[in-house]
Amino acid sequence: MAVETGRVPDSAVFLTQTQVAEFSHIKHPPRETMLFSPNMWFMYLVAAYLFCNVAVSSAKSFNCENKAIPDAWRKVVLDFHNEHRRRLARGEQESRDGKLMPAAKDMHELDWDCHFEEDAHSNLCLPDSVPTSRPGVISETINLDGSASEIRDETVSILEKWWDEVKNADLSFEPTLDKVQMKDFGHMAYAITTDMACTYGYCDGKGKLRCEYSSRPGTGEPLYEKAATYIEACSACNSPCVDHLCSHRNSQPAVFGCKNTAIPDKWRKLVLEFHNEHRRKLAEGRQTTNGGNSLMPAAKDMSELNWDCNIEEKVRLEVCNGVPMLPPDYARLSETLDLEGNTSEIRASTEKVLEKWWNEVESADLSMSSKFADFGAENFGTMAYAKTDGFACSYGYCTGVEKLLCVYNRRPMHHDLLYMEAHRAEETCNDCPHEWRCVNHLCRNEKYMPDEKLSHF
Repeated sequence: MAVETGRVPDSAVFLTQTQVAEFSHIKHPPRETMLFSPNMWFMYLVAAYLFCNVAVSSAKSFNCENKAIPDAWRKVVLDFHNEHRRRLARGEQESRDGKLMPAAKDMHELDWDCHFEEDAHSNLCLPDSVPTSRPGVISETINLDGSASEIRDETVSILEKWWDEVKNADLSFEPTLDKVQMKDFGHMAYAITTDMACTYGYCDGKGKLRCEYSSRPGTGEPLYEKAATYIEACSACNSPCVDHLCSHRNSQPAVFGCKNTAIPDKWRKLVLEFHNEHRRKLAEGRQTTNGGNSLMPAAKDMSELNWDCNIEEKVRLEVCNGVPMLPPDYARLSETLDLEGNTSEIRASTEKVLEKWWNEVESADLSMSSKFADFGAENFGTMAYAKTDGFACSYGYCTGVEKLLCVYNRRPMHHDLLYMEAHRAEETCNDCPHEWRCVNHLCRNEKYMPDEKLSHF
């Protein structure tokens, strides 16, 4: 096929000063040896254009809304976390007196979550102790006077300070968290954390850096599952292992396969993960009650929830009438929901409703007994019932109101225990059903089948 030698596209001819600089090291051949044929010039310019395009497009794009924060800064922060977590997973991390910590079987690679970043920005000036929708929070004053490069350097210095708390204790035998000596390190190194984000800005005229994480370790809790050697790194992963970390980098986004394409999978993922993260926290014995003054017991039999598209379809069709006909052992929760705004704002509104339901646990003292209906926390009880393993939610516009509705395939009865209590942390998952697997303190039913009961109602 003949090569067209006509006009070179403007996009190929025009190189920005930055792009041209990439070629400043290239030595041109002597003028007498140069061939100035149109074809050669065309091929040279196209090659230069493609080289620049690849160089520019190779930079990671985070697609977060806050354009005042450069992606280069986000990448530095994310890479710092994952490089240090990888060193920890390989068994190369020193603790006090240079003693090496054990390798890790279940250390996850972190992903940057723009929704977390938005929350961190909104909560930037709050103290770390003020409860927010994110379990883990670290913050520090930062000098924001200077260039973007200088701000990155300041950020890295703070991250190093947080991480170096690991040297305050000997963790060579047990990698457990001591909140007094290494709270910040604990947040950064907690194995089951999968998402995080940081941001910076000014509070009362002073610069502040704030990071938020999807999980938070409890005092005395192991930060990860120990491996005998680095060869066992990733052996407890449920996702591909990439350079000693459990990675979701090469996996496809969550695809639920439900019929209702008007509801995005990101929304389903948020709702599902909210439930399982909070149920995991409860199973581990980290759930506060009685206004944060007490802890609920850990759980032996807390199931991991599955999203059930059959349930979702039933909810979608009857969201406005509340699904009046349900199997007697099913439960429903409903609430008005603000559906004005973009998809990110709808997710934020949904999360506020879920938090409201779950936080009913703080209105009662469940540190001694978790019997259902012995307290004014019925929504919490429905979300936390250990035997439930399938559910789904949907939302819709009803006459004069916008509504969120969730249906669960188990309902706690009056005076039922929400779960079997564990007296020691190591008893978590001891009462999982036969053939179910314990995954991060929850009982996973890997043979879960979509609901068929609702078709008869």
